[in-house]
Amino acid sequence: YYQWLINEHILAKEKGSLKDLRFAVFGCGDSTFTKTFNRMAKLTSEKLKARDAKQIYETGLGDDSKNIEQMFTEWVAKFWEGLIAFFMTEQKVQSPPEIIGKVAKLYENQLELVFDEKLTAGPISTEYEMATKQYLLSATVPIERMSLRRAFEEGGILTVDLNIKDKAIKYKTLENVAIFPENDPLLVEGVGKLQGWDMDRPFILKAHPNSKAKIPFIIPTTIREALAKYCDLTGLLSKTQLQKLEEIAKDQVAKEKLKSYYTKYEDFKGQYQTILSVLEETKLLIPFIDFIQIVDRLEPRFYAISTSSKKNPGMISFSLAITLKEVNKKLIKGNASQFFERIFNSGYNSGTPVALTSVKAFTRAPAMKIPEKLAVPLILIATGTGVSRFIGLLEEREMGEKPGEDVFLFYGCRNQQKECLYETELTNWMKKGIIKSLYIAESRKSEKKCYIQEKLRQVKEELYTLIKEKKALVLVCASMSAEIEIRQGLFDALKDKEPDPQSFLEEMKKNNQYVKEYWGQTSNSRFTFI
Repeated sequence: YYQWLINEHILAKEKGSLKDLRFAVFGCGDSTFTKTFNRMAKLTSEKLKARDAKQIYETGLGDDSKNIEQMFTEWVAKFWEGLIAFFMTEQKVQSPPEIIGKVAKLYENQLELVFDEKLTAGPISTEYEMATKQYLLSATVPIERMSLRRAFEEGGILTVDLNIKDKAIKYKTLENVAIFPENDPLLVEGVGKLQGWDMDRPFILKAHPNSKAKIPFIIPTTIREALAKYCDLTGLLSKTQLQKLEEIAKDQVAKEKLKSYYTKYEDFKGQYQTILSVLEETKLLIPFIDFIQIVDRLEPRFYAISTSSKKNPGMISFSLAITLKEVNKKLIKGNASQFFERIFNSGYNSGTPVALTSVKAFTRAPAMKIPEKLAVPLILIATGTGVSRFIGLLEEREMGEKPGEDVFLFYGCRNQQKECLYETELTNWMKKGIIKSLYIAESRKSEKKCYIQEKLRQVKEELYTLIKEKKALVLVCASMSAEIEIRQGLFDALKDKEPDPQSFLEEMKKNNQYVKEYWGQTSNSRFTFI
C-alpha cells in the first residue's frame, strides 16, 4: 500500500482514477516521534487527493502521548458534520439521513440510578469497567513510612513505604505498583453541596435495556463515596465533556457559556478549568446519573518499585514527584500529588502518625523487559524519580543475586545536594564497585545547566566501546521529553564512529539492546509515575 501511494510512475498513470472516491482519514501516531508523527495518515490524504479523490473532512492526527481516544471522539463528531455537508450539497439531499443525526449526538444516558436505604455493603456481581475491576482485585495495604526528599514549595518528592508483611500483595523486583488516589474530602463536599445531592444515601446502578454500558464503579455505594473514590474532580475538562454538558443543560445562559468554552478551547485550557469550576461559573445543575457518565474515572497511578523482593519481601517502596502546574499565578497539583501530600501531612510528616493510612494497591510487570542473566555491561539512564526503577536491581547486585558485567549510571536531577534520590545508596555502591561509574547531571545547580545528554557526549568514546564492542544493554527510565533528548545524546555520541547512527539506534531497539520506559503527560499515558 505504501509503495502504491508513493510511486510517482503509478501516480501519473492513475491521475483521476479516484475521482468518485470520497474519504476521510484519522491517523494513530505518537508526537514523541517528531519526524514520523502520523506520516501514513498525512501521506494517505495527500496521495489520494493527488488521484482526484475528494476529502470530506480534515485529517485527524491522533496522538498516543495524549488522550487519543478523546481526540478520536472529538474528530468523529466533526466528521459527521462534514459528511452531512456532502449529502446536502454534492448529492443535493434536502435533509441528512436520520442515522447521522443520531450518531452526531455526543451524550446519551445509558444507566439508571436506584436509591435503596436497605442496601448493604459489598460489591454486587455485575459487569464493571476495567478500572473498577482492577479496584476490586486490589489489596488494602498500610503506608508504613513517608519521607520528604524535596520540599513541597520546590515541587516535592516523596518516598513511600508500603507494609505488605501480611502478603496481601506480592511483587518481583523491577515491577510497578499501582495506587488508587482519592479526592480531597473538602472538594467532594463542595461539589455535592453545589449540586444539592443527598451525599450519604445508598444507591445502585443498572444499565438500560439494550444498552451495552458497563457499571462505572463498585455498587452499592453513596454519592460521597463515588465522588471520593471513582470520579476525577481535578482534571482538565475535555472539549467533548463540555459539549456533553451543553447538550444536557436546560438553562440557555449556561448553554451559551459552555459553548464558548469548547469553541475557544485553547483559551479554556489556559485557565485549567475543572468540573467544579465549570459548574460554579455556569451555575449548571445536573442529575448525578448524568454527572458520572460525563466526568472521567479516577485511574490508578503506576510507580516504579525501588525495593528488591529478595531483600525486602515485606516492603514495597516507591518515589513520586509532586506535579505542579501554574495557572494565573496559582499552583495546581495533580490528583495523586494532592492525595499523597494530604496523607503525609496527616501525621507522617512528624514521623509518628496516630494511625497508619491504608491505600488500595496492586502490582504489575513493567514495560521494561530485562534479561535474567546479565552477561553484558549495563548503561542505566534515569531522570528524577525514574532512578527508582534501577534501585532494586542494584540491591540484588549487592546481594550477589544478579551478577554481571560493569554498571554505568547516568542520573539527572535538579540539584545533587538538595534532591539526589538514593544518594547514600549510590555512593556506597560506587565504593563497593557495584556501580563502576556514576555521572550526575544537575539542571538547576547554577546558571549553566547540565543535562544527561551532555554527560553522554562527554564520554562518547567509552560509550561507543561499551555499546558497539561489548554489546552493553542500555536501559532508560525518564519522561517522554527527556527520553527524546537522551536518544539525541546517544546519537551524538555515536555519529563520529557510525556512518548511519540513526539506523544503528533503530537496530539497538530492534534487538532489545536499547530498552526504554517513560511516562507521559496524562493519566492516560503508558505510565504516570508523577
